Amino acid sequence: MAAWTGEDLRHIAGAQELEIAPVRHNGQLHRPTPVWVVRARDEPNVRAAYVDGSAWHHVARSSGQTHIKGGDVGRT
Repeated sequence: MAAWTGEDLRHIAGAQELEIAPVRHNGQLHRPTPVWVVRARDEPNVRAAYVDGSAWHHVARSSGQTHIKGGDVGRT
């Protein structure tokens, strides 16, 4: 994924929450899940509250890809 631009990060910071939809191995998106996000340096970071019970987290870890949408910004 390309680096987040300053404008992307400002849009994300203005959103109360993000939607994360992991990409399955067949290329389809998993159902979007609302998550909170924090900014660490120049990257947005999310963390699962209940890792063992989070289907989106399992799919994201196994595929290594997600689609993130927050504010007016969306990127896979």
